[in-house]
Amino acid sequence: AQARVDAAARVWRPDARGSGTGLDVRAAIDAIRDGDDRVTTVTGELAARGRLHLADLDRALAGSFVELDAGLGLQAVAYRAGDADLAGVLISRFAGGVFLPCARGEVAVFYDHRRDTLAGGLPAGRAAGFFGSVGATAEVAITPTWIATAAVEFGSARLATLGVRRGLR
Repeated sequence: AQARVDAAARVWRPDARGSGTGLDVRAAIDAIRDGDDRVTTVTGELAARGRLHLADLDRALAGSFVELDAGLGLQAVAYRAGDADLAGVLISRFAGGVFLPCARGEVAVFYDHRRDTLAGGLPAGRAAGFFGSVGATAEVAITPTWIATAAVEFGSARLATLGVRRGLR
C-alpha cells in the first residue's frame, strides 16, 4: 500500500500576465508499506520546481514548457526485525512538455534521478549503479478545479497510474 500527500505554493511569478512561468516550493510525505516483506518506508521531501513557458523566450515556442526540480528529503525505513535505517534523498528531475488545446491540460516526458521510488532506477549496464527512471504524464481538466491524471514510469519496475486531483485556486 502507498499513500502520498503533496502540497505546493507559488513563491515567484515574473509578471502578472499569467504565463505560468514561475517557481513553486513543494513539500511532500510518502509512505509505502510492503506487507509481504514487512517493510515500511516513509519519506519527507522539500523541493523547488521551476517552470519556464518557452513562449516567454520566443513566440515560436508557444505551447511548450520545461521544468526542473531540485530538493532534499529524509527517508526512514523500518524492517520486520525491528531494525531501521535513516537516509538522505537528493531530488532531481527535469521534464519537457506541451499544452493541450483550449487550455485543457498538458502532456510531458521526464527523467527523475531518484531511485528510491516504486519505479526504481534503470540499470547502468556495464557501469556501476543505476540511472533514474523515465516516464510520461498527462493532465486533463474535467472542471476548472478537478483534473484527471495519468502517468507511466519505467525504471527497474514499470508503473502506470491513473488519478483525479483537486486543485485549489
